[in-house]
Formats: sequence, C-alpha cells, structure tokens
Amino acid sequence: MVDQDNALQDFFYEYYSQQDFSGWLKRIEHIADKLQKLKTDKTKRRHLIELYATYMQLSEILMINMMIVAGRENTILEGMFSRSDEILDFVKKTENSLQFKKWILEHYAFGINEKESIKNYQNKLDEHLSILSEVMSDYNLDAQFLNAYKHGFRVRGNTNESVYTVRTSDGQSFPLAKFDSSLTYYTREKKDSKHFVIYENTLAFNHARVIIKSMLISSLLENMQKIITAQGTKENEVLLTHFYFSNKEMWNRSYGNGRFKSDILMQVKK
Repeated sequence: MVDQDNALQDFFYEYYSQQDFSGWLKRIEHIADKLQKLKTDKTKRRHLIELYATYMQLSEILMINMMIVAGRENTILEGMFSRSDEILDFVKKTENSLQFKKWILEHYAFGINEKESIKNYQNKLDEHLSILSEVMSDYNLDAQFLNAYKHGFRVRGNTNESVYTVRTSDGQSFPLAKFDSSLTYYTREKKDSKHFVIYENTLAFNHARVIIKSMLISSLLENMQKIITAQGTKENEVLLTHFYFSNKEMWNRSYGNGRFKSDILMQVKK
C-alpha cells in the first residue's frame, strides 16, 4: 500500500525540481528589448499587452507558490488546482499581513541565515516589502485584465503618454502621476437575472516599472525552487538570487497605476 504522506512529499519535490521559472525572466527580457528597440506604435502596443499579461501571469504563479510554500506538502495540490476566485481570496487575506510578507521575503528573497550579513538589510527589506505589496495589490485589482486577455482577447494597448492631475477648489491643477503606457479592456458584470453591464476599463502605467516588478517575482520563484529542491544540502550552500535596484530615482518617479472604469453597454439575455 502506498504511503500517502511520502508520496505527496515526493511529488512536492519532483514538482519543484521540474519547474523552469527562468523561462519567465527570459520572456520579460525579450519584451523589454522589443519595447526599447521598436519604433512604430503599432508593434509597441502589441508588446505592451504581452508585457502586462506576462506580469499578471507571473503574479498569479507567485501567489499560487506563496500559498504552497506556506503549507508545503499539505497545500501543494490545493495550490496547483486553485481557482481564480480562490487565488484572489488568498491575496485579499494576506496582502495586508506584514508578518506573512516578511516571512516570504526573509526566506525566499534574502535567506533566513543570510540576512544578518546583508549590508543595509532593513532598507532592502523595506524596498522588497513595498514591491511585493504593490504586486499583490496589482493582482487583486487587475486579475480581470488577465481573463480579458486569455478569453476573447478583449484588450488593446496604447503608447501615448498621460498625466493624471488633481484640481483644487480654486481651479488650479497639479500633476499627480505621469504614465507612458495604457491598456483598455472590457469586462462584464451581472446586474440581475437578465441584464449584464459591459464595462470599459483603462489601466495606465509605466512599462519600466512593470518590468522591474516582474524581475523581482522571477527571482523569488527561482529562490523558492532552489531552497525546496536543496534536500540534504546545507542551507548556506544554496546560492540565492538577490534583487536590488540599480536606478532608484527612476523607480520612485514611475510610482503608481491609473485605473478607470465606465459602463458602456447593457446586455439583455432573452
């Protein structure tokens, strides 16, 4: 008779040993290279869609793997076969938990036994916490974009720059954020048994910031794989990938996303 616990543990390690998380980083690097070199807006728009779709897919994979590593063998099957609503429920429950996010980063970004030797560790931890929080928030707010991309390709891209401003009571305007890219996608929500509202959603962002967040996700996933598959290896022999900023000024300047939603049609079911 098969020992279920041992079988599940074997499957857990086998699952992680076979993953190719590095392939996602190569895809991001390829898209980043295209966005830098391409001259026409039409071809850039296509790659902007691919960039954000890849970022959302990577975010979803990270959320699933955070679910798994939190419970290890006991949650691998639940994580692997979780539905979109279950992933979103996990994100909503954990995105405001500083303790959980610190646990993830201490183990899979810096290494629990390495953190004391890392220069300016607290500052780097705070930076990573900020990015991870942003990734979780983006997934929570933009998961419907991924559905629109995968089902019916209800998405279009735009390379026009946009500036979001705030207007004071005396009529003065002040810039809040500047974005170099935007996406438009369509969603449908049920109003009652016969009526569905069609919404047009606009998502504005700076594509370099999305690339940086995707690279952090990729490094976390690779570290998860390294640590989990290092059975019988001394922990200090596992070489983790450390992600650090090379241009903090650009990162700070690119802060934020702009999101707007408006109803455009009513669908009536007969």
